[in-house]
Amino acid sequence: MTKKTVDEIFNWYNLSKYRNIIYGFSAIWIILYHVANRFPDSVKYFHPFIVQIFKAGNVGVDIFLIMSGICLYFSLKKTDGKHILSFYKKRFTKLLKIDLFVCLPWFIFCTLSDNKDFSFFFNHAFISEKGFGEFWFINFIAICYLIYPLIYKLIESKKQNLIIAFIPIYIVFLCILNVTCKEFYMTYEIGLTRFIPFLIGSLLATRVYGKKPIKQSTILIVLALLFVRDAFFIILQKKSFTAFEPALSRFYLTPLALSTIFLIIIFFELFKLPKTRQILESVGKVSLESYAVHIIILKSLVDRNHFTTNNITQLIIFTVLITVTSLLLSKLVQNILNLIPPRPPKHPVSSPSSPPL
Repeated sequence: MTKKTVDEIFNWYNLSKYRNIIYGFSAIWIILYHVANRFPDSVKYFHPFIVQIFKAGNVGVDIFLIMSGICLYFSLKKTDGKHILSFYKKRFTKLLKIDLFVCLPWFIFCTLSDNKDFSFFFNHAFISEKGFGEFWFINFIAICYLIYPLIYKLIESKKQNLIIAFIPIYIVFLCILNVTCKEFYMTYEIGLTRFIPFLIGSLLATRVYGKKPIKQSTILIVLALLFVRDAFFIILQKKSFTAFEPALSRFYLTPLALSTIFLIIIFFELFKLPKTRQILESVGKVSLESYAVHIIILKSLVDRNHFTTNNITQLIIFTVLITVTSLLLSKLVQNILNLIPPRPPKHPVSSPSSPPL
């Protein structure tokens, strides 16, 4: 353990300092969540605390979005919000590479092997009447990239209060949508509710960039929410709160994501653990690739072949193999995609603080 002052630990800039570690932790957590969801009969034999960790893995998505809101601010700040086209080109080029050279081949394989028509590809690859699609996060983050220059402009012009005011209005809108157009809401809920953590991350970005200290009261409040989780959901299950439950339950994941980020920072500020840092940082650098790759592996190996595990030992072995294989293939995919040279932008927008997403 190293000696650290309170000011060093509780500083918003640590969200940038440990960004790749945070991304890496989230990527692994999401993989574990998706594996556990496919084997509920085996997972239930773990200790209840472990089961809860598996079930909470979707918080990893909210962590990604909070961090993306922060890191995109760093990227635009480097050019004072100018050269938007270069900003778009850098980010959409990466998404397009993953879509064309990772997702598309898999969809073609599924379409041909299962004798599906083109509608199968369209409904699963893009946002359609079926929802956000199989790789919904890639579609969703593309929307976030598209609107971020507007968010940046509001923040830099000191109009972030408009974003703050928009959040509760948006939650109310989602609640109304859930009551009036429930089928539509449930179809797109996974994306509609995820704008909130992205906006929260964007609002925190100036504090991270300015290396502002984190008030200890803020830490305590966010961490305290971990201990009232069950009470919160019991209240939401009351009949009078039925309409608010879907939107508020997703919104509750945002403070859970923040608390997880704080815990990661505190842990690595107190302990060196260079090997663990190195592993998580390596995973963090292929976080987007790992999302696409592990989905394809699970869909191909588990869903299509109806693979099952019969006991905890088999589940542990399978989980380790899937996780390690996904991450190694993600690194390979990244190396291959990096061989495809993009046209150099006229105005560089990347920086050491640019996110992997």
